[in-house]
Amino acid sequence: MNVSIVILCLSLVLFGCTSRPQNKELNDYTDTIINIYTSYVNEQQFYQNYGELILEHFPGLEINLMMPSDTSDWEARFEKIKNNQPDLMLFYTDEYEKLSEQSYLLDLDPYVKKDKFDLDKYADSMIDAVSTDTGSLYGLVPRVNISGIYYNKDLFDQLKINYPTSGMDWHELLNIVLRFEDNAIGLESTFSDPNNLLMEIANTNNWSFIDSQNDSISFQKQDWTSAIQQIIDLYHTQTVSGVEDDLFLQGKAALHTGNLLYIDQLLGINNFSWDFIPSPVNSKKRDESHSIYFDRIISIPKESTNKDLSWEIIKMLMDENVADEYKSFPPNVSTLKSRMNQYEGINLEEFWQQNLDTKPGILRSDFSSSFLEEFYGILEDQLQLAIDEKQTADQTLDEIIKQTEIAYEKEKLRR
Repeated sequence: MNVSIVILCLSLVLFGCTSRPQNKELNDYTDTIINIYTSYVNEQQFYQNYGELILEHFPGLEINLMMPSDTSDWEARFEKIKNNQPDLMLFYTDEYEKLSEQSYLLDLDPYVKKDKFDLDKYADSMIDAVSTDTGSLYGLVPRVNISGIYYNKDLFDQLKINYPTSGMDWHELLNIVLRFEDNAIGLESTFSDPNNLLMEIANTNNWSFIDSQNDSISFQKQDWTSAIQQIIDLYHTQTVSGVEDDLFLQGKAALHTGNLLYIDQLLGINNFSWDFIPSPVNSKKRDESHSIYFDRIISIPKESTNKDLSWEIIKMLMDENVADEYKSFPPNVSTLKSRMNQYEGINLEEFWQQNLDTKPGILRSDFSSSFLEEFYGILEDQLQLAIDEKQTADQTLDEIIKQTEIAYEKEKLRR
């Protein structure tokens, strides 16, 4: 849907933003309109994370905000984006990659050179991820989200279990979880349900189940069966829990999956020692990180009628003096080398020692909600039958494949 909103700097209080003293006199952008496309589906969240800063640093500017359409059809969505002619775009990696491939985005390199914009100030892995093989730069990323594994050092010490380490894959981490049977909850997680845990493992290892060339279902049987068997073993021990009871905060869970927001909660607790490490890695690509993911990539379409202003906005959002003004929720960190290695005093260097894997995951963005709902339902039902010992891991995967093939045929008819 398109949302057109007129917001002047004087009315920023409506969004909870207070003006900050500026070191330089700002230009007046009254009567200037900029069309911004964002992947946010919540208007207020866009303004909280980016919009307020834009309006504060460009007083008088009017934003015409464009948000994603409801359609899962990428071609239809792309046509709608082109018809609305955005001047500036803040979006996810999958949209960035598609629009880059279709030559829709402006190469920022001439602006970078003209203004002597110092890319060396920013995380090398971020610059590498948004640069093409030919050296073109179609976007920049001011902030990244970070997730990982929190662990209770005291519980590990009590049972004389070695601490988890950066670079572990899911198989290795879940083997550690199993060692807490009868002593504590091994893993507290938002994806504690068997189907969500299986998909987290599959996403990390990039086990796509769609053969794009033949437009058909194709599971890697050995990998999926092995993961299903480990999940069966795990849930027989009852060492996995959801986050509803805050067991980790009470010192009753050994491991917790979470983002930086959890640090804010832990800093007020002094009853046990803890640490924070990167999330499990792809077992075949251990040098790639899934813990760091872009909040939004910011780009300028080639057809923008406000290219210079859009570039000025990008520079502002990337600026070192603005880095501490962000009020993002959930909290994230800057890509500036001077800021990226710590959050609230917690060292994050380990998270940046791996290459960034910016792939969006195995579930394509053009899958319909109907297909996703049916697919997750298949996983849930079949995994529960396996946990209840009514079928083996091999039988479970066979049934998942059979039912997913039926669901995918229905999905193809929706196109």
